[in-house]
Amino acid sequence: MRLSLGRFEFSGLHVALATLALALVGVLIAVAVIVPGEPADTVVVGPPTLRSEWVTADRLVLPDDFASGGELEWVPHRPRREVWTDEQIGEYWLDPSEIGLDVLDEQVENEIRDLLQGVP
Repeated sequence: MRLSLGRFEFSGLHVALATLALALVGVLIAVAVIVPGEPADTVVVGPPTLRSEWVTADRLVLPDDFASGGELEWVPHRPRREVWTDEQIGEYWLDPSEIGLDVLDEQVENEIRDLLQGVP
């Protein structure tokens, strides 16, 4: 058996090998899709740390009307110093990206819950 495509001629062995290779690629793709894994929309979040319990959506997000912007309270949580060492900074440092992600996750979950409550 010979297969001609333009000026190229393929023997039966070539056609069988190409078919086998395509079938193998198809099987690999199917296995990659079917193999259970962690869903992309699931985020594993550990328990909150004691250092960021004061963080809530109400304290980090400005109100919509900005009228009460001057009413935010100031909470002193560390002594004044002229120079800070790395160890002293590490004692009080809170990573803003972690805090922001926690608050954002909470807000998104609340918004989705409110959105889906009306769905039958």
